[in-house]
Parts: sequence; C-alpha cells; structure tokens
Amino acid sequence: MCGVLISKFLDYRLICMNNFAMFKCYMFFVCFWLQLVYSSNQPLFLTPHIRSGQINEGRKKAQVEPFLPSVKSYSGFLTVDEKYNSNIFFWFFPKERNWLEAPLVLWLQGGPGSSSLFALFVENGPYIFKNNKLKKRKYSWTKYFNVLYIDNPVGVGFSFTDSLSGYSTDQTMVGEGLFEALRQFLLLFPQLERNKLILSGESYAGKYVPSLAHTILTKNSTNPEIKVYGLFVGNPLINPEDMLTHYSSYLANHGLFDQQGRKILFEREKLILNHIYARCARNTTLFKELVGIPNHYNMLQDSLTARIGNYADFLNKNSTKSALHVREDKFGVNAGTVYQELKPDIMKSMKPQIGIVLDTFRTLLYFGQFDIICPYHLHLQVVKNLDWSGNWDYVQSHRQPLRWKQSLCGYYRKAKLYTEVLIRNAGHFTPTDQPKWTLGLLRKFANGDFDQSAPLPVDLSF
Repeated sequence: MCGVLISKFLDYRLICMNNFAMFKCYMFFVCFWLQLVYSSNQPLFLTPHIRSGQINEGRKKAQVEPFLPSVKSYSGFLTVDEKYNSNIFFWFFPKERNWLEAPLVLWLQGGPGSSSLFALFVENGPYIFKNNKLKKRKYSWTKYFNVLYIDNPVGVGFSFTDSLSGYSTDQTMVGEGLFEALRQFLLLFPQLERNKLILSGESYAGKYVPSLAHTILTKNSTNPEIKVYGLFVGNPLINPEDMLTHYSSYLANHGLFDQQGRKILFEREKLILNHIYARCARNTTLFKELVGIPNHYNMLQDSLTARIGNYADFLNKNSTKSALHVREDKFGVNAGTVYQELKPDIMKSMKPQIGIVLDTFRTLLYFGQFDIICPYHLHLQVVKNLDWSGNWDYVQSHRQPLRWKQSLCGYYRKAKLYTEVLIRNAGHFTPTDQPKWTLGLLRKFANGDFDQSAPLPVDLSF
C-alpha cells in the first residue's frame, strides 16, 4: 500500500510544483499520507519511558482521546517479561473529579480468559452500550474512585506475548505478572502511591486477586512497599473442589433438578472428588440438558446477551484501537490459548493463600443471590474449611441487614478482617444487576464502615 502511495506522490509532485496553489494541495496530500502511515495501530510500550525516567512523556503519550465528552483516561502496555515479550494492557480512568485524593481500584476479570474491558462496558465503567449507542453509565465507579482495568493474564483481551511460554500456567505466574504491571503503573502515576489501593474483580478473579495480594506480601520485603487497603471481590471461585462438588444439592433445593437429575449430577461430582476432571469436562452440556436454563449466571434471566451490547465490535474498530494505542490484532483473539494454558490450574485450591490474605488484609466478598456458577450457598462451605484466625468468629457470627434507605439490599456477616455480603435480586454479574447497591457497598468498604468490631445494620445509600 505504501509503495503505491509513494508512486502517486511522485506523479502528483510533478504536477503540483508548477503551481503554488497546487503545491499547497501537494503538501496536504503529503501530510495526509504521513498521518495514514503513522496512525496505523502502533502499540504504546510504556516500560521504556518508565525505566528512563521519562514519566511525564510516557503519561502524556498514554492519554486516550475521549470517546464521550469529559471522560479522561490513559492506556498502553506494560512489559512484564522481556524474554518472551509479554505485555499487559491497561486502561486507567481517573476519578471524574479530585482524582488525586481518591482510592485506586484495580479490577480483574475472571474466565480464565475474560477481558476486564467486559466490566468496563457491562458492569461498572464510565461507558455503557444502550440501543447500540455508547453512553455514560449512571453509576460508574469512576464517579468516586480511580479505576484501573487490566487485561490479565498475558494473552487476555489486548494483552499479548510472542511465545507460548509467555502464557501463565499457574497462579504464581499470574501473581508475578500482575505485581510487575502494578509496580510499573504506580511509577507511571506516582501521585497514587499513597492512595488507598483496593484489589477487586469477580468470578475466577477470586484466584487472581488473592494471588496478587499474596505476591505483594512476599515482594514487599525486597521492593518498595505497595500498600494494599483491602480486597473487594464479587462471586469468587476460590476452592473449586469444595464448590463444584455440591451443585446437585444446591440446584435441587432451588427446584431446578428432580431426584433423577440430582443423582446424575452427583455421579459427576464424585468424578471431581476422584480427580477425574477430563471425563467431567466432556459433559459440559449436562447442566443445560437437565435444567434447561441457558443462562447460568442468573437463574432469573434467560439470556445475558441483550445486556452485554456490542462492546467487542467497538473495540475491534481501527479507530478505537488507534485511540487505545494497541495492535491491529483482533480483541480477545487468544482467549482460548489463555484458558488452555491455565486449564490444569482451574481445580487447584487457593485455600492456603486465602487464609493468609484474610489474616492480613480487609477482605469483602459479595455474592449475587441468584448466581448459579459461583453461588453463595456453596461458598459457605469453602469459608468454613479455611485455616485462618477468624474461623471460630465466622462460625459464631450473625448476619446483619444492608439497606438502601428503606429498601433491603441484602445481608452481611463479619469475622475479624473478613466481611461476607449477599446482594438480593442479583446474579453473577452483580454490578450489572444491582449497580447502585454495589457501588454503595464499595464506598462503605473504602470508608471503613465495615471495620467496626460489633456489626450493625448498614445503609448503603449516597
């Protein structure tokens, strides 16, 4: 393409040089060509700027042209493994006003293989698609927080690596990559180093977030300290074996299975207990066949598709990729590889790390009442089996109501630094189903309202 354009330039130059007016046209054409060539999607690697101390220049280059008025943001790549050219993509949105004093919330999506940009457009970011049009979200977390979305691990969303060896195969690799990305981000935005840092996410990020928190604990002894205020995770998958082996009773108790269906699923649960995971994976349609509900994220909704919108199409536009400083690769093209490389890790427990994390950091886990895939009922078994100092307090605790003025939002219980929340009338994607309540919950958590030793009813309204 460039060769054809250059040939046209030379022909056009001979015509234009004989006339000053035409010469101006020629110069316009040159500028247009240069813009065309250099505006092709060139990834912005910020690590060299950070290492050379060119922080202001790097931050300036990372600015994103707003897709809607008054939505300021920054994006780019942070190199986390030079050997394999592994680069993590981030998209950072400062709080809409007075961002320098606001807490920093890091959001990680689950999967494994899902992009955090899903949450940005579908759950809690400043952008939302309505009737195929991009609009501002009413209850965006950026109204009260600085929010950092990271495509994790390498290979997810816009993140990429040049080698199969660059993909994460366990939570140790995930934690190392996230730590390095977060460390570099805080060097790029040193204004946020002393702000409250909240590690958040949902679903399979129930493994990512504790992995990062545990890595930070380990690294803080030999690196400039990263201070974590707390963990705020929705519908997490923490210990799959405890959760995935009780679905038959959970679904039967909700009337979604008859006794025959319960027996069939119970046989699959025994395979899981006997570590015969491959045979279970071949029965991925069993739930749909027995229950008939196509949406396992919310038992009250038939489909999630209508609520997602066309954000993926938007991200695959050349103009969007250029604005975000990413490559021309299709968004999320390597999600399958990410999943396959982490597949052996899926059934591994995070119980040892979780026990340490619960004894060290404020941790709030919230659950949608009607989530099927990571239900509240099955999580209770996980917490009871954890080895941590608050186990006895947890077993003896009583839950208290959460309200939005006169409306009952849900319930919470507390033990030591741990807070557990059930959100009414919500599914797996709780911020989508109950955006106002979830944002209120995050604000109360950040303000320390759950720090009291004697739990009391909490009003989430703002």
